[in-house]
Amino acid sequence: MTIPTTAGTGAEVTPFATVWDHGMHKKHSLAGPLMFPDIALLDASLSLTLPEEATLYPGLDAVSHALESLWNRNCTPISRALALESLKLTVEALPVALRTPADQVAREKMQTASLMSGPAISQTRTAVAHSVSYPLTTHFDVPHGWPAASRCRCCWR
Repeated sequence: MTIPTTAGTGAEVTPFATVWDHGMHKKHSLAGPLMFPDIALLDASLSLTLPEEATLYPGLDAVSHALESLWNRNCTPISRALALESLKLTVEALPVALRTPADQVAREKMQTASLMSGPAISQTRTAVAHSVSYPLTTHFDVPHGWPAASRCRCCWR
């Protein structure tokens, strides 16, 4: 069972996990069908008190996952539909969640957007944008998800 406490990566419904080794400037990935959770519970109330960065960076990661899914050579009609709906919800909800952190509806939309970007990126896999982001995160602390890059857990469950 997975219960996301931020809204961004969609990791709660993917077969992926990552371990970041900042000392060696490396990201290690784990993947496999047994990593899919049996249940993913969304409870937007868990995100109502998140600080701005913990809302923004995962939200931008959801955007990245959705966009990468759209222009990926492995894109399918289903991954495209999920990615487009994820982007629509994020465009509606992320500015509201940043402006009014306690807005339950915006937080629910962000969790749904994140959840939809997960299966999209699971189908297509990440592309060059994510490959470029890993050294930026490990060498220069450019945020990738949340928390800040030096403690990145954006894809952890």
